[in-house]
Amino acid sequence: MGHGHHHHQKPPKTLKDASDSSYCNILSHEYRGTKFTNPILAGIDAIKETAFIFLLLKFLFSYFHLSFVQQEILIGLLLLGWMFWKTGQTAWIAWSRLERSHRLLEQEKWEIDHNPERTENQLREMYKAKGFEGKQLEDIVELLSTDPHRLLKVMIEEKFGIPLEVHEHPLNQSLGTFLGILITSLILFGLNQFSLNWTVYLAGCLIIGFSGYFSAFYEENKTISAVIWNLSLAIFSLGIIKFIMDFLQLEGWVS
Repeated sequence: MGHGHHHHQKPPKTLKDASDSSYCNILSHEYRGTKFTNPILAGIDAIKETAFIFLLLKFLFSYFHLSFVQQEILIGLLLLGWMFWKTGQTAWIAWSRLERSHRLLEQEKWEIDHNPERTENQLREMYKAKGFEGKQLEDIVELLSTDPHRLLKVMIEEKFGIPLEVHEHPLNQSLGTFLGILITSLILFGLNQFSLNWTVYLAGCLIIGFSGYFSAFYEENKTISAVIWNLSLAIFSLGIIKFIMDFLQLEGWVS
């Protein structure tokens, strides 16, 4: 197959080195999982964490001599700081992943342009492993080699297991996080104003349980296990805080 004249330059990575490089491994793990790959999951994650933080703060402040208004102000300020921090972090993680994926694309495009023979051999290996052989195998290699855009897509998806269609804009993901925190905070603040304490704790646990369920459902994982795990973890964590605070109160360090 003719490819014209190419300068013999050293590629930035070999196939093994490229697939073992840190950002390729990170990207592969991120996309094989789906954490933070879209606004829905980012929002669900924020809802779950915000509900737990609200319950933790409410439970913790109950040990101090604070008026209801003082507790509301402190919880509100802490959640406001949490909202901006978490939203910014979500955007930063998404931007970082996007930059890594762009570097990977540039690297693979460089290898395709400067070492087409290596690329063809890699294609043969990949499709041979899929069961193709003989003329059919060579036809596939020939077809892909004549379409640079399709070839780049195939090499990224087959070599690294990273689908190119899953990129979400970082601002969309941060918006999902922002709305998740805002909605959860408003719901729990509203209940805290007009309901009994146990109602707030029940609502918080329900939010944690449902968010765990929908997250697992969306990722096609076991939903019941996710609900049990998230609720158990939240209750266990609050139990640890209760044990410590009771001990501090008994020792006279908290009154």
